[in-house]
Amino acid sequence: FDMARRLQDKQVCSLRDFLDATTDPALLHELGLEGESAEGFLFPATYDVSLDSDPRDVVRRMKREFDRRWDILSRAHSSSLNDVMISTGFAIRDVVILASIVEKEAAMDEERALIASVFLNRLRDPAFHPRRLESDPTASYGCILMPERAASCAGFTGKATAAIEHDPDNPYSTYTHEGLPPGPIANPGARALEAAMNPASTHYLYFVAKGDGHSTFSETYEAHASAVRDAGHH
Repeated sequence: FDMARRLQDKQVCSLRDFLDATTDPALLHELGLEGESAEGFLFPATYDVSLDSDPRDVVRRMKREFDRRWDILSRAHSSSLNDVMISTGFAIRDVVILASIVEKEAAMDEERALIASVFLNRLRDPAFHPRRLESDPTASYGCILMPERAASCAGFTGKATAAIEHDPDNPYSTYTHEGLPPGPIANPGARALEAAMNPASTHYLYFVAKGDGHSTFSETYEAHASAVRDAGHH
């Protein structure tokens, strides 16, 4: 959605036409993309594009760049990526979904691999039930993508409220639905993809933002609750 606005501002193509291209079933099929949109696979980079471009060509170009970057990164991290995929049963699309959550959750590059480890630990730890990721940006994305699906999205201003997070009608709410959301919630950059492919090795199951861009990571709910109090969150 941000890309669509940027492309319209720069007079490359209209916002509506770009969004239509990202959900065009024929184009998605051509690009080998499952799901209902190209979200997640439009690599965020600097592109030289002509004014009044065909939006489908812009989508093709971004997906080509994604493929090129995925290729480089997955070769560099082949053993850890293999590990992640085998231990979770993830397909490539699932790794991209995880990377998109890391993209939205991490303020600091050096915390990306730690944040990826928290979500993976929640999915892989047999003692962690229910397997909910409880990520605010996923719930927000549901309100951006399909506000009509969930009544709680009515007053959405860009920030997830408790009502939005716990609304079972929001398919992207990882507070009410277990596992990954139905699709990527952003287009992850190289650092976020790398974190999902090569997560830190931790036992962390929780993290809370401290407010200075850093987070406090915890292995137990008790430690997390105390970190939340310290951070002044409720």
